[in-house]
Amino acid sequence: MTWMPRSTVQRTLFLLAAAGVAAATVFVLVSSYGQARLWEDEAFNLTVPRNLVAGLGYSSDGTLSGSTITPFDVRISTGPALLLPIAGLLAIGIDPVYGGRAIAVLFWIALVAGLWIIGRGVAGPWGGLVAASTPLAVNANGLPSPVQGPADVLGEIPAAALIVWAAVAARRRPWLGGLLLGLAVQAKFIALLAIPALVLYVFFAVAGASIWQRILRVLPAAALAIVPTALFEGAKLLTLGGPAYIDSTRAFRDFVLSGGQAPAPPNPGGKLAALADAWFVPAWAAIVLAAIVLAGVVAAFVVAAARARGEVRTEVDAATAPPASAGRPSSGSLRSLAQGPVSGERRGPGSGDERRARERAQRDEGPAQAGEWPVRDVVLVGVLGLTGLAAYPLWWIASSHTPVWIRHPSPGMFAFAGMVVAVAWFGWRGVARSAAASRPLARARGRGVLAASVAAVAQAALGGIVLALAASVTLHAIVGTPFPVKLWDQQRVAARVSSVPEVAASDGLAVQWGVGVSIAFLAGKHVGLVDAGPAVAEWPRLWTGEPPRPCEELARVGAYVVCPAP
Repeated sequence: MTWMPRSTVQRTLFLLAAAGVAAATVFVLVSSYGQARLWEDEAFNLTVPRNLVAGLGYSSDGTLSGSTITPFDVRISTGPALLLPIAGLLAIGIDPVYGGRAIAVLFWIALVAGLWIIGRGVAGPWGGLVAASTPLAVNANGLPSPVQGPADVLGEIPAAALIVWAAVAARRRPWLGGLLLGLAVQAKFIALLAIPALVLYVFFAVAGASIWQRILRVLPAAALAIVPTALFEGAKLLTLGGPAYIDSTRAFRDFVLSGGQAPAPPNPGGKLAALADAWFVPAWAAIVLAAIVLAGVVAAFVVAAARARGEVRTEVDAATAPPASAGRPSSGSLRSLAQGPVSGERRGPGSGDERRARERAQRDEGPAQAGEWPVRDVVLVGVLGLTGLAAYPLWWIASSHTPVWIRHPSPGMFAFAGMVVAVAWFGWRGVARSAAASRPLARARGRGVLAASVAAVAQAALGGIVLALAASVTLHAIVGTPFPVKLWDQQRVAARVSSVPEVAASDGLAVQWGVGVSIAFLAGKHVGLVDAGPAVAEWPRLWTGEPPRPCEELARVGAYVVCPAP
């Protein structure tokens, strides 16, 4: 089984760790799917597939656009890559919330599976496990605009999953990678920020290719990346007509440039602090882990360069190499620990040190697990991960129109952080193995302490990554759904609200933007805002808390008050 470590000890530890991650993932998925409250952005997104199935076209309730049915509503930032599959489930009678969240869960599983494939190719089974665990370490629960969990009907996680699979496909089929990237853009427009990283990845993926050959690899990917957006825009043009399409495009441009929010002063310090807090470990631990990971990526590049020159040897190499001639030490930056002018030294194949090295090599994973990618690909994944991971926070920190919501850069964190961690694992693992392989020779030349220290630092770094991820995954599972209101609480309130005769007889409910949006959606009504004027003039009002003016109460359900149309 090439997807697992070879030795019994390594296999046992790996299976225990994988079982822990799987258990935590299942717990988080169940909590997110069946317990997490339906918050207003989810409910707003779900109006599109519900209206589509009802024969109203690709339209929202227009809750933020005048509270009238709005085709191709620019305020719906989650795209058709998520909403159309949800509509398919609704069309066969599945509940909108559970159907929508089922599709979202599938995207989460795809995200984890894609990161496993990349991590496994970079650094073996442990690399796959740490890469697949990293999304669980991201904490995007921060109010007022959270990604509560993997099952949220939002575009961030589907976009991240499609970006990851674009990277998986781009190694061998760049056209398919381009198509998946185009779908990612149609899950969340912010996926555009991944384009530079993926273009670099495709451009340099083939060793020894000419510039023209590299361009020919990029062009089909670019052409296929445009297809999903072209189809969506074509459908919009046919539906709206020319003048309305132009107006919609301008409105979309304004929405993207403003972030859909009121202007706010830049706050890079607040965003940096939010970035440090966006993990299920304390901020100081996240900063320490980031330093370890970045150092590991640098080590990975050094190890990869040395391996490409044949200068890094593992314990297997050390055990089976021919005797070193006196005065002719081998070269290599990482093997320099073992170099020294010890004359007349001969280390035959039967010497104790080399025999023990051979035994260690047979006991451990060995120099390269079957199925791992060439070191050149590891470097490309490192560049891809660093470029993609940096693009999202840098854009977010530099932008003046985006609030301090970690949700904005979260697609890049979900997609690329796992790649970077896997490359860091490769780097620290390479340092540890090289130091271990050189230790017998280093001891003979008086440098045993240095070799042992390097090995200890590398092992400590690997342990730190495992410890931080284990703590994050465990805390995420413990926290589960962090908000006190659960989905079933909302469903009970919605059932009582929908039973009010005036509500039952109305097509919609007028609410304040916030939790009332979810209740109105769960009650099966179109959702408008109380200040939308004539569009909601005949709809009953659902107030969260006391109404601003006294009204004839039709019902009082917990914190909600139902009033008749004014």
